[in-house]
Amino acid sequence: NDGKMHDPLHPLIQKYALKGLLIEPHPQAFEKLKENYKNRPQLTLEMAAIAHHTGTQTFYTLPHDLYIKRSDFNFSGLSSFDKNHVERNYHRFARRFGVKGNLEDFIVAIDVPSYTLNHMLNKHHITRYDLLQIDAEGYDFEILKMVDFGHHKPSLIHFEHSHLNEKDRYAAWELLQSHGYTNVLCGTDTLSMLMRDAGTKP
Repeated sequence: NDGKMHDPLHPLIQKYALKGLLIEPHPQAFEKLKENYKNRPQLTLEMAAIAHHTGTQTFYTLPHDLYIKRSDFNFSGLSSFDKNHVERNYHRFARRFGVKGNLEDFIVAIDVPSYTLNHMLNKHHITRYDLLQIDAEGYDFEILKMVDFGHHKPSLIHFEHSHLNEKDRYAAWELLQSHGYTNVLCGTDTLSMLMRDAGTKP
């Protein structure tokens, strides 16, 4: 999203000047992302989505502020390939923040550039990375399935599991365990740590 809202990497990037590639498909959120990291030349920013094909994909979005002014939340963070996901979460947060109006008054379907994970890594000449952070509003498992674990295993993978159905949630954990990771549940997220000295599944 904007690189700050509910972003566990923001304080680490600020403190340690971490180098990395940040990807965000929502146009307004991407402009905020550029502004928030304008003094961080070690970061590469890409306005795109990670998907199973390279081309374009329909992305359901909400306005970034949607008539509320909060530093800890914006409605663009609910954007997704899945319109039903946006609808469910819009109603939940609209009630919480007193937003009036029907979802159809706000939701917009836009076509965004989409790339596979490998395409994006190759485009930016990334052959090794230590941390993969995913917050994709229910698409997290699909992105995990794109990781080429046979080529490279990042030391840490952090993803949001709360929007996955039970079947996909357990499948995601099992996929990571099969590649030598130990999963630690952190509220709505999972932190998966690679156990380099483990000869068997943790």
